[in-house]
Amino acid sequence: MVPEDRPKSFWQRHLDGWQAGVVVVVIAGCAVLTAVPRAVVPQQIPAPRIDYAALHAGMQRDAALARKAEQTRLDVAVRQVGRQLRLYNIAAATDRAQELQTAKRRLARAVLRALPLGDEPLLQLRAYQLRQFTTAALAWQRDTPPTKDLLELGGDFVMAAQRSGWFDAEGKLLLQERQLHALFKQRWNRITGVRKPAFELSLAEDLVRFDFLLVHPFIKHKMAALTHSVRGELRQRELARLRLIDHLAQRDPSYHASLARGVVMYRLGQYALAAQHFRTQLTQRPDGPFTLYAQNYLKASLDALIGGAP
Repeated sequence: MVPEDRPKSFWQRHLDGWQAGVVVVVIAGCAVLTAVPRAVVPQQIPAPRIDYAALHAGMQRDAALARKAEQTRLDVAVRQVGRQLRLYNIAAATDRAQELQTAKRRLARAVLRALPLGDEPLLQLRAYQLRQFTTAALAWQRDTPPTKDLLELGGDFVMAAQRSGWFDAEGKLLLQERQLHALFKQRWNRITGVRKPAFELSLAEDLVRFDFLLVHPFIKHKMAALTHSVRGELRQRELARLRLIDHLAQRDPSYHASLARGVVMYRLGQYALAAQHFRTQLTQRPDGPFTLYAQNYLKASLDALIGGAP
């Protein structure tokens, strides 16, 4: 028997109370059934609203920092951070757990020695490595071997891209420069452990990451290993999207998270939960660009709940 005070899993939190929700949603949605002209199968997950001008300005600042790193020789302590990060990524790329832990400790010590020099030198290092990584990634295709820079600066990026299917039909990487830019900076921060305000991603950069990953979710190694069928893989991707939506809603409260959750729940066959989320969307935002979507999706969810999925 599972103790009552055991923490609920991610999936349980989203399913909690669904039985009572069936009755509530059916009653609350009856008026919509007669008002909405037709049911539409939920498909469109709203994209984040990205300030591309702010994004471009940030990318230009990083480009300037990279040029400065070339023009002025970085301190030996900062260069050691760059070297240890490359060694860490080699271990990550080859999936050698013991070497990875050793490399992580050495990188952490190198970062501690470099931090007293101030933010600017480390920002220059990150920008320089960012430029090297994006150049290598944009030149890489599925059927070609990754370059040394791609492995030493991307780590398990190659494996992640292959697991997650980040390629088009011709084997070309789907990520564009702005998406690679944001993904690299977020990973660099996480690996080095630098948590200073100057290193944080801007809202525009974060939203670029979310925008790509909502369409092409990142599939972890353990999650992918549990996939034994196309149906199972699709389920894993929807669960990954659900986690992304939760994080995105925290980062950007203006995002239409209830509508997005409803679409994912419908795809997972959880029609009562889908209807609850669409109803929440209509209650919290009765007017707006997604009102008709929410109404039509709600009707489709109620129809599927009452009479089976279309």
